[in-house]
Amino acid sequence: MEIGWNIPTTVKTNSIKFTVSFTMHDVATKWKDVATFQWEPFGENNQVPIGTVTGTVHFPKGVTASNSWTWLHTEQTSETGRTKDGSFTFTVNDVKSGEYLDVVAAFDAAKAGDMARVETDDHLQELKEDEADDERFWRNLERQRATRRLNNWMTTISAGLIFGIIGVVAALRSSGRSRYRGSIEYWRDRPELSPHRRPNSSIS
Repeated sequence: MEIGWNIPTTVKTNSIKFTVSFTMHDVATKWKDVATFQWEPFGENNQVPIGTVTGTVHFPKGVTASNSWTWLHTEQTSETGRTKDGSFTFTVNDVKSGEYLDVVAAFDAAKAGDMARVETDDHLQELKEDEADDERFWRNLERQRATRRLNNWMTTISAGLIFGIIGVVAALRSSGRSRYRGSIEYWRDRPELSPHRRPNSSIS
């Protein structure tokens, strides 16, 4: 789904706020044990920096935090929570262009009612395992990124220290070479008049 709009050239402002509302039908799948759905409000092809994103996922009546499960996939820092009626809330900060957001949810199939897409197998345990694998993969990826950043910082700091030491040593050597290291000698030419003898004088 793609939403487009035209902004009049006469609008003079630093920012414009858009409120978009829509309803999706037949997006969930009913399994033997749970009903599941995955929602991607925006993907990696998103070209617009969004900033802060907030959302609320409402479940059918009778679904609470005890008989529903949710996961949020995003690269940015986020906060999640549950309301009194069991709704799932999320906030994602500093969303830039090219970043994605996925919401995955499951709830008790007995609360789902009739659905267009139905599967006869259980699915909750498989879903939990897949999400756990995704979380481990993401944490390992973040750990590798952090390790690379730390190595880059250490390399930069080490290079700076090495060049600094080399500079200090070179300055000390240059200062040492500029100093006179021979013996101290002093001499002067003999004066034309001795301080102990008066010059000859004639009286006429």
